Amino acid sequence: MRLDGHSYTPALLERIVTLAGRLASFGQVAIALEVAADVKLTGRHVRRLTREVGADLARRRDEQADRYRELPPQERQPPAVAVVEGDGGRPGTRRSGAGPGVHQPQAKEDKIACLIGVRGEAHAADPQPGPPGAFRDARRVARLVRQFQGQAPPADETAAAADAPPAADAAARPGRPERLVRTCVAGMNNSRAFGPLAAAEAQGQEKGTS
Repeated sequence: MRLDGHSYTPALLERIVTLAGRLASFGQVAIALEVAADVKLTGRHVRRLTREVGADLARRRDEQADRYRELPPQERQPPAVAVVEGDGGRPGTRRSGAGPGVHQPQAKEDKIACLIGVRGEAHAADPQPGPPGAFRDARRVARLVRQFQGQAPPADETAAAADAPPAADAAARPGRPERLVRTCVAGMNNSRAFGPLAAAEAQGQEKGTS
C-alpha cells in the first residue's frame, strides 16, 4: 500500500481498510478507530484513504493480469489439488463525483474468485463414502434451509443449537486435505474482463505452492 503524503503505517492503513469493508459506514469506522486505537479521523478522510488504497490494489491487480497475458506458457509443478470457487453479488452503487448524498442509485454485479491449493493423501477408495454427520442431522439441516431462506428458526431450536456441542466431523474427517494457500480476487468487471484477472491470480498462487 504505497500512499504518498500520509504518515500512516501500513498496519494502520490495513486496519482502516479492513474496518471500512466490515462496518456500515465510514463514520462508524472513524468512531471505532478513535475508541479502540485512539486515532482521530473524520469519516470523509476514512473514505478518501479507502479509495486511494483500493485504487492502488486494483492497479496492481490489473498489472498482474496484463503480465499474465504477455507471458508465454510455462511449465510449473501445480498443487496436488486445486479448488476454485466463484461467486457474485448485487452491491448498491451510486454515481461517483456527484458530491455528498446518493445520486443515481442502482445495483451492479460484482464477481469474486477464491483459489485454494491443498495437499492430501491419495486413496484407493473413498475414505468417507457417506455424507458428514452434520448433514445427517435432520433438525440441523432444516435450520440451515430456513437460514438460507431468511427465516428465523423457532425459539426451541435456537436454544438447542446453542447448547449442542460443536460437530467433530471436520476435525475427525479421514483424509482431510491440508490447505497450503488461499487467495481471492474480486472486481466489478464483466465476465470477459474478469476471466484474465482470475487466471493471473491462479498463476500467482501456482508460483507460491510450487
